[in-house]
Amino acid sequence: MARRLEETYHATRDAFAAGAVNQDQVAVIVRSADLLPVDVSDAQRRAAEAGLVAEAVAGANAKRLRQAVGGCSRWSPGSWPTRTKRGC
Repeated sequence: MARRLEETYHATRDAFAAGAVNQDQVAVIVRSADLLPVDVSDAQRRAAEAGLVAEAVAGANAKRLRQAVGGCSRWSPGSWPTRTKRGC
């Protein structure tokens, strides 16, 4: 996990180092971003990561983050992962 944060997930690493997110939230963010389709660009992956970090910093616990990611059956780079089930 530490290697993934150092090499790829800088927003998550910085939020974790600042104490803004916890280890459970980090695990969900990294796993979710890693599971994005292979045709997702680096910019889209960073945007998805940033969206999840923002949700976590705003108070979403790991369970809520998992729900945000899995709550919609369709993925679109402009709206995932911050779209709630209500917005699907």
